[in-house]
Amino acid sequence: MADLPSTYNISIYKGDTYKRVFRLTDGAIPTPAAIDLTGCVPKAQIRVDPADVSALIDFTATLHTQSGGTLGEFEISLTHTETAGLAAAAYVWDVQLTWPDGTVKTYLAGKCVVTAEVTR
Repeated sequence: MADLPSTYNISIYKGDTYKRVFRLTDGAIPTPAAIDLTGCVPKAQIRVDPADVSALIDFTATLHTQSGGTLGEFEISLTHTETAGLAAAAYVWDVQLTWPDGTVKTYLAGKCVVTAEVTR
């Protein structure tokens, strides 16, 4: 059985700065522990359709310092200029981490809905 990414839908308001922090944990019950992402490289994109050759846009994706309360955290963001360039529509997105040993794993995927702005 495939180890599929978790579904996580996002909403972006056109023309606004978008930033989201995620924290990966091991899923242990009852107390999940944060996963040390030291050396990982996050990458996240939006596409019109998963089969599209080119991404509509690449998020800026960065790791937080991997210690204490920020262990397991990474962030994706788009500037207000980048979101202003998106058409109001429904898209798809996902986020992958490349581990230091070269392993690539997609952790989150879902729909990305961009809503038209009113104030410009």
